Amino acid sequence: MKFSKGLLTHLDQMVRAAARKWLHLPHDVPIALFHAHKADGGLGIPELLVQVPLMRQARVNKLFDRCEENRNPVLAAVVPMSGLIKVSTMKWLSLTSGIVLQICKDVA
Repeated sequence: MKFSKGLLTHLDQMVRAAARKWLHLPHDVPIALFHAHKADGGLGIPELLVQVPLMRQARVNKLFDRCEENRNPVLAAVVPMSGLIKVSTMKWLSLTSGIVLQICKDVA
């Protein structure tokens, strides 16, 4: 399933709106309060725009690691035959890294 940046942003907005409603927070509460860790005084709500690409990247990396370690004979047979998967994965990883870096730049 594909998740666009727009969809993840929209879902983040919906989550924050629901949290505002449930907690009776005013509309001028900063977005950082929702996503900051509880230890830092925030609500600890994960930001989907950041977390989903990182989770997908970890999942793909784990898949290729399993293939390289020969723990799964099916993966070891299929993945090398499909160079297209690795090329598209590398393109996707470079795209997600760019998104995360852009977000970090916007925050700083």
